[in-house]
This record gives sequence, structure tokens and C-alpha cells, in this order.
Amino acid sequence: MIMNIYETIEQYLKEGKTGILATVIHRAGSAPRDVGAKMLVAEDGKCFDTIGGGRLEADACREAMHIMHENKPKILNIRMDSNAIADDGMLCGGNVDILLEPVMQKYAGVYKKIGEMLQNDLPGIVATKFGRGSFSKTLIKEDLTATGDALPVKEIKELSYYLKEKKPCIVNETVIEPLQSLSVLYIFGAGHISQFLAEIAKTVDFHV
Repeated sequence: MIMNIYETIEQYLKEGKTGILATVIHRAGSAPRDVGAKMLVAEDGKCFDTIGGGRLEADACREAMHIMHENKPKILNIRMDSNAIADDGMLCGGNVDILLEPVMQKYAGVYKKIGEMLQNDLPGIVATKFGRGSFSKTLIKEDLTATGDALPVKEIKELSYYLKEKKPCIVNETVIEPLQSLSVLYIFGAGHISQFLAEIAKTVDFHV
């Protein structure tokens, strides 16, 4: 079974290691990955999943390593204009904002529960607040029970309206992410075409 990114985070925390979770929170133009794409940059320099590759991903990895132990979030703005694309030899342009958030032991239970819910195709909402020097993370299940940082009952009810949404959004400096399981792609055969197809399919959110 392929581990989702939250299961990887859980494993790192069990080993006493940390990382930065990079999430695309805004995209304009022909940037390679959509809002909600994630990548884990571990403190040992390893990266899991992808937010688009190329200069965009290299910049995100470099900045993640720079802020690795600061325990505070940062918004990384990447502007890929025509000159930058030509210089880097990239195929995609556009502007991308990436939330770099610290992977913290205090949220181990949240990451574990998110991973389990994704594996079991259970609905939920992850609310990550990052504005004004603060940072908090809360998982809200369909029955409105919450794991992580406490939120007022009224706010939990308001966030529950996003349970049926398909894509993440940002409201008042809060990233609101509906949990979605990956579509499954079965590939029969293990030839060179299948191997490349499997890698490509994983970058566009298929469970291969």
C-alpha cells in the first residue's frame, strides 16, 4: 500500500524527526499543480510527493530547509514570468503561493487521524490558520468533533459547510481543505511504459 503524505509525516515524528509541509494555496496561470498540492520536505533533505517540480519546487525545498527549525509558517510567493521561464527552461508559467508550515510533534494526533481518514475515504475538513504570526491546525470530522487546536462551536459549524467542497480555499488567513481520497489507477504489466505511466499518474493525484 502506498503511504499518503500524512503517514510519512507520522513515521518521521515517531523517529524524532521533523519537516516542513508545503501546500499550494494559490495558483494563477499555467503553473503545474493545482491548489492543494502538497510536498513534505523532511529535515534530512528528502522530499515526498510534488508541488510541480522545476524551479518552483527547488525554491520551495530551499526555503523549507532554511526555516526548518523556526516553528512558524511562511508564505512563499513564486512568480514565473516569461523571462524566468526562458532562463530556467520551464514549460509552465504563472504565479504560485505556497504555505510552508512546520511539522510539529504537538499535531502528531492530527496527522495520524488525517492519514487514517484519507485511507478510509472519510469526509472531513482540515483548517490551518497562519496569519498574524500565529499558527494552528484543526481536523473537523463529519460529526463536527474536532482534533487539534480548539475552535469555537460557531466556527466549527461554519467550517462544516465546506465538507462537500472539492478543492481547498483560503478564508480569513485560514486554509480550508476538504479531505479527499485519491482515485485508483490499476496498471497491468511492468514494462518501461507502465513504469513511466505510474510515476506520471502519481504526480496528478492517482493512487497507483
